[in-house]
Amino acid sequence: GEVCGLELQDSEWMPLLLWAFSLLHFFLSSLLVFSYCYIKVPLIIFKKEKWIARQLEAKQLWLIQAPTTLAEKWDGIVVPSQSFPRNYWDKQVKRRVCKQWEGSCCNETVWGKLGIATGSPFSHSTKWDHIRHTLLSIVDVRYYVWACGVVLTNMPILYHIFYCFSSFVGLHWNSFFFSLHLLDLVLSFKLLKTVISSVLHNGKQLAMTVLMTCVVIYIYTVIAFNFFRSFYRQATPEGEVNNCNSMARCFIYHIDQGLRSGGGIADVLQPAVGKPDEFLRLCFDITFFFFVIVILLAIIQGLIIDAFGELRDKDESVAMEMQTKCFVCGLPRTDFDHIPHGFDTHISQEHNMANYLFFLMYLIKKRESEFSGQESYVWDLYLKQKWSFFPTGVCFQSKERKAIQAGTANPMPLP
Repeated sequence: GEVCGLELQDSEWMPLLLWAFSLLHFFLSSLLVFSYCYIKVPLIIFKKEKWIARQLEAKQLWLIQAPTTLAEKWDGIVVPSQSFPRNYWDKQVKRRVCKQWEGSCCNETVWGKLGIATGSPFSHSTKWDHIRHTLLSIVDVRYYVWACGVVLTNMPILYHIFYCFSSFVGLHWNSFFFSLHLLDLVLSFKLLKTVISSVLHNGKQLAMTVLMTCVVIYIYTVIAFNFFRSFYRQATPEGEVNNCNSMARCFIYHIDQGLRSGGGIADVLQPAVGKPDEFLRLCFDITFFFFVIVILLAIIQGLIIDAFGELRDKDESVAMEMQTKCFVCGLPRTDFDHIPHGFDTHISQEHNMANYLFFLMYLIKKRESEFSGQESYVWDLYLKQKWSFFPTGVCFQSKERKAIQAGTANPMPLP
């Protein structure tokens, strides 16, 4: 080949070209990790702080209700920290929780669980108190430990770190690790992501079934080791070996050959025809085939297939709902068929989802003292996670149509 006017043998320029592409790939994957952490990590922390604030205010979790899951116990670390909430916009969560307990005998206990000193919890009497609070917020070890735990348990972040690590190892050790990046194609297609999710969807049931399969195979291993060890001899070029000369080797042999053989472990054992324990071997082979191959492996396959069908039907139903019903009021498309393009006009102008989102963001950034009556009503419901302010089942067109049908309005054509 010829590179920059120099004639080089294939064995000379190909490794150099592959190394250059590997270096470029590692550089781009590193930028991907840094950009993802810069953009996504604050959003992840924000969502987690929002969930903690809602649970703290609505359910009194970590105050009177003890956490039940490991994730809830870990999130309880950040509740008494001085920095919480940092990314979440609602900085008055602790103030409202304290107001709920104001006048109670447990008020000081609640302050302690929220990390608030006794006395006036939200005022700094002196300049030094304000400086001390600011310094504690900057070097809040408890908050940063919690944030690191949240980040390191986030699967997309772990995937990007693994992606960059594979590129680094492939660059410095073995190019084989670059083949792992082909898994990125799986995450690029929604259908392939559903296939992976189908394996993880019933993860607990799947793990318990696999554990049960191992227990059953171990029982058969004990029986084989004590009664049928002579049938596990196998001739090799080095001589005859016994694949069941120890419990560990026998168990591994049953896992390896018993699960992969279509007829069970009997496919790889010596025949028992004409031997004294022929009937016992027949019972051993048939029951292994029936319980392990027919039942347990079928259950594992069924769990994966059922999960895939469930996730696919769920995605299709959500897509169908979005296409045939209004997201805000829930009215079907057929209610607007009497007007040309009525449904499209309704979801783009009357009940545009973005307008409701912009309205909530407007309330978030506006001072509560400047709220109007309607804004205060919506804001109170939003803080309580009640969505009755959404016009469920009604809209201007439906009201107008009902009024026309009742004869209480002038039957003017709708625009």
